[in-house]
Amino acid sequence: EKLRATTAFSQRHLPGKPVWLTETGYDTDTSSVQRAQIYGPYSRVQVQGIWVLRTYLEAMRAGVSIVDVYNLIDEHHPEAGMFQSSGLATGEPDGMRPKQSWKIVSDFITALDDARLKADLSTPGLRLLYFEGSARKFLIAWLPAPGAAKLEMSGPGGKITVTEVPQFIELK
Repeated sequence: EKLRATTAFSQRHLPGKPVWLTETGYDTDTSSVQRAQIYGPYSRVQVQGIWVLRTYLEAMRAGVSIVDVYNLIDEHHPEAGMFQSSGLATGEPDGMRPKQSWKIVSDFITALDDARLKADLSTPGLRLLYFEGSARKFLIAWLPAPGAAKLEMSGPGGKITVTEVPQFIELK
């Protein structure tokens, strides 16, 4: 809702100016107050990737033009703490290798391809975004609250189970 208020303000007072969301992300180190929480079957690094995706998607819903994740690589400060493990790749001492969260975000971006958000069909308990690209149309669905919640849906492609993890639903 804060993002929606920001984009509404911008449209009213700065028409034509894009809204950017910069330095968003989540730590994987347990000492950070900004850490991704382990839940369900997901590791802390998987949750980091899931939360980055959800941040991107919520920003799209709100009309944000650009979202930057902070940081590309972990900082690895000796005292750890906030923002030291928010990278999608390990830090220099660990070879700057992609974390599992990198793969989650990268796979999502690849799957989006050239598609653009065309409609927000969300309800308070379900996020449902409709996208169109040059070669396909699809929905992305997820539940806005983490945890064990699941929602069974039936559609043209059969039954699907929606959880907190954003998933693509191809439309024919």
